[in-house]
Amino acid sequence: MQTSEGKGRSVRWKVPAILNHYYPTNRKINFMLLDNIYQIKDQLRSLGIDPEVLAKNDITPEALFFDICDQMTFEEAVVLKVHLHFFKSPETGAFVLQKFEASLRFPDDPEKDKTHVFDRAKGMIVTLREAFNLLCGRSVFKEIATPNGDEYSAWIQLNFAEKTLEGNYLIKRFRAYNGYDLGNLLSRYPIRELNDTGLKADIIQGLRRGDLIPVTFLKPSGRTEKKLIEFNAVHKIITIYTVRRTIQSKRNSE
Repeated sequence: MQTSEGKGRSVRWKVPAILNHYYPTNRKINFMLLDNIYQIKDQLRSLGIDPEVLAKNDITPEALFFDICDQMTFEEAVVLKVHLHFFKSPETGAFVLQKFEASLRFPDDPEKDKTHVFDRAKGMIVTLREAFNLLCGRSVFKEIATPNGDEYSAWIQLNFAEKTLEGNYLIKRFRAYNGYDLGNLLSRYPIRELNDTGLKADIIQGLRRGDLIPVTFLKPSGRTEKKLIEFNAVHKIITIYTVRRTIQSKRNSE
């Protein structure tokens, strides 16, 4: 236990258990690793993973890589299993998330299972929620970086009919400037939540994330009906489902 003096009293701190084996013989490396662990926890939070899952891993300064496995349940009791691969950067010596494998599992219908590896080197940072939506066949709006450092906005969607040599699904890209105005498209529907500016913004954000959004349709009779909507970037349409996920109708934005 190390102490430091400050304003007439002893202030104590302790090194996390993950570093105890190496402390205090290699103090500089330990603090670099500790700082890196905080960075990794931030990365996990941005992905939508509880950072406490990191405590299950024995990360050492000598390691060149480590993996994290987790799973979560989304809509309709569908399980998303994830396998995250962290590698040590030869330039900085810090661990960075290089890629993660996301596997969609349908316990009642295994033939629908799908797996895709999301590689950050490809210029797209995808959260686990977005990975789930993509594996469900929905479109997601992303900022994409090119190898030369430029960025552009695009809707992406997995092409389940074609795969790469590595076994990944091909990714379709639809540039954002090609008529994708969700606000204008949504205004064609009698959706009650669109009358509230905040709720409308939430709906647009959810559609960009690829979510299946619950909304309330207003009928001419004054009655209301619960529906689910999603955005299909391929055809520039809002697809409407009944609450039981039965496809009801499509309207083209053109």
